[in-house]
Amino acid sequence: MVVLPFENLSGDTPDDLFAESLAKMLAHSIGDDRHVQIITVSSDIPYPPADKTLSDMALGLHSQAVIRGSVQYSGQRFSASVELIDGANGLRIWARQYQQSGPDLLSCEKAVIPKVAVELQIAIAPVLGRRMADSGSFPSSQDSESPATN
Repeated sequence: MVVLPFENLSGDTPDDLFAESLAKMLAHSIGDDRHVQIITVSSDIPYPPADKTLSDMALGLHSQAVIRGSVQYSGQRFSASVELIDGANGLRIWARQYQQSGPDLLSCEKAVIPKVAVELQIAIAPVLGRRMADSGSFPSSQDSESPATN
């Protein structure tokens, strides 16, 4: 799974760093699932390049899906849009908008990231299932916490 830097819609240059850190924190939260392999792309590299589609980029990075988003902070109001895109065909699998009020960006980020991560993990499950079915690498019974029966 590829996580692209989030676009800063507020236009304030200091918020560019916040937009990128939000994407990285989200990647870290999703990457806690051992079945999800995360590739983060730095904002220093334009992705996808002008001559490539999201599907081309996902194929080149051997990724089943792409996560992208945008953020905006104005006054004490934070807004984020997040999309999960199918890497094979470029179609949107899932999208949500989040609104949060708070005294600063950090408090808004801390409130929104867990919500986004949980919803994305649910949305990612079918993509993971398809990947594991294609590779034949489903979790073994040893991965289960339930005791084995004879």
